[in-house]
Amino acid sequence: MKGFAFMSKSLQHRKKSGKQKKFYVYTLAYPDGTIFYVGKGTKNRIDGHEREAKRGKQSYKCNVIRKIWADGGQVVKTIMFRTDIEEEAYQYEITLIEALGLKTLTNIASGGRGGMSNVPKTPEWKAKIGVGNLGKIMSVEAIEKMRKTKIGKPVHPNVIDATSKVWTGLVSPEGVLIPPFKNLSQFCREHNLRPDCLRDVMNGITKSHQGWTCPSSGYQRQRPVFAFASPEGVLYQSISNLAQFCREHELSASAMSSVHLGNLPAYKGWTRAIENAIQESYSWHLSEESKLRKSKTYEGFLSPEGEIIGPITNLTQFCKEHGLHQGSMWRLSQDTTGKKSHKGWKAIPKR
Repeated sequence: MKGFAFMSKSLQHRKKSGKQKKFYVYTLAYPDGTIFYVGKGTKNRIDGHEREAKRGKQSYKCNVIRKIWADGGQVVKTIMFRTDIEEEAYQYEITLIEALGLKTLTNIASGGRGGMSNVPKTPEWKAKIGVGNLGKIMSVEAIEKMRKTKIGKPVHPNVIDATSKVWTGLVSPEGVLIPPFKNLSQFCREHNLRPDCLRDVMNGITKSHQGWTCPSSGYQRQRPVFAFASPEGVLYQSISNLAQFCREHELSASAMSSVHLGNLPAYKGWTRAIENAIQESYSWHLSEESKLRKSKTYEGFLSPEGEIIGPITNLTQFCKEHGLHQGSMWRLSQDTTGKKSHKGWKAIPKR
């Protein structure tokens, strides 16, 4: 650190003889000269840490300052570098912290612009935060202030469920029926479970979580039913196990699923068999917007050449033939003004 000390003296001498520069990098050290903090600031920022310590602020750095005072010593404050360019000050701060080693300092971050947003949540960082908050007690005024900020704000349903609802019918992986309990969050902490996953089990959304089940939830798995036509024209209906069907016919399950969804027109000559009942059985898998796209008849669109094309019963096929984006064309069909467009195509203005 002798090089840094020499630089500091020369710059302090320059400060007396010339114009003071706006930004500076400084250090705080023990009475024996061991640096415990590096900072960047302007004006009287270098004295701000001792003011914080006097006010009783709880942090690792302020605890060190108060310990120095309790031992009868004084904090050694040194300005290491001055500049009128803020980025230079940030860079010098980063370099100095890196040279000293972040683990040897009370700094939480490694310096530079961004401060706490760039702090990696390492065990060392958590330890420093823990030391700073050790023995800290929130005042009655602070608790009351936090309480008032929450008045009138809606409580999330999951919070209400976790704290007030009585949960029943849960069965452990060993087959033991759990007595009714009220606090879902506490129960999950005690058994190392995820509250959101267990809540889905209890509400019948999923079957199990880490072996825990709820037979009384009424869970029923929805399975799609498939139908295909072979290259020879043979119709295969009511296929509930697509994987097994594909193994028997040496087909790719993912490709046949794409055929069923309409993303592929055919695969190895196999095509989708269109049936209302089969389409309805798989409708749970589709979003509302997708359902509308597959069932709606569109009045038509105005092409870039001014020609009206329509009516259109299959928007997907229409977009493939004209090189258009299906989602954009569907939103375009909702336009009643005729002002929006997609690749020159417009909706037919409503009269």
